[in-house]
Amino acid sequence: MAKLQPDRNFGLAHADMTARLNSLSILVVEHDPELLQLYRRLLHGLGARRMWTVRSQRDAERAILKHRPDLLFACHRPPEIEAVALSRWLRRGKVRPDAAIMLCAPELTRDLALQARDAGIDEIIAHPVTIGAVADRIHAAIAHRRAFIRSNVYAGPCRRRRNRPGDGYIGPWRRADDAMTVAAPAGETDAFQLDI
Repeated sequence: MAKLQPDRNFGLAHADMTARLNSLSILVVEHDPELLQLYRRLLHGLGARRMWTVRSQRDAERAILKHRPDLLFACHRPPEIEAVALSRWLRRGKVRPDAAIMLCAPELTRDLALQARDAGIDEIIAHPVTIGAVADRIHAAIAHRRAFIRSNVYAGPCRRRRNRPGDGYIGPWRRADDAMTVAAPAGETDAFQLDI
């Protein structure tokens, strides 16, 4: 199969993408056999070589335990596949809680997007699926990985996408309850802590 060439429609270097996907293990979870084959071919065309496919959530859990994939590509098709529940199961487990998770949704709603974010899903792809959208989301999930957060109520990538200088934020605090240290005025030597 020919390697993909850089294309302005994809917005990333395909040679780098091919090398990255070639080294990753990927589990594709899709109930529809035709779409499962489509995703498999699409990922193969992008450079994926170590790939497993399953058609149910139960089989996905078994495959995760057996193969420990680096990337989970799960299609949300209730009741056969609850990708949000699968993500929560993976994030709370000990096998691969840090694996990149991509949700593919035939019908993406705001509620599903918020549930996916809160379940620790890295990226979301809405139908219709294009090779450019898949390539861009994989690139974001793998090459620009956000910090992994683990707390009592959440496990997954940091939810903040814009945490860089120049993102429009001006000021020392990100939250209202952040403590602030105030320097003493010129000529005075004391500083004090101010809780806002």
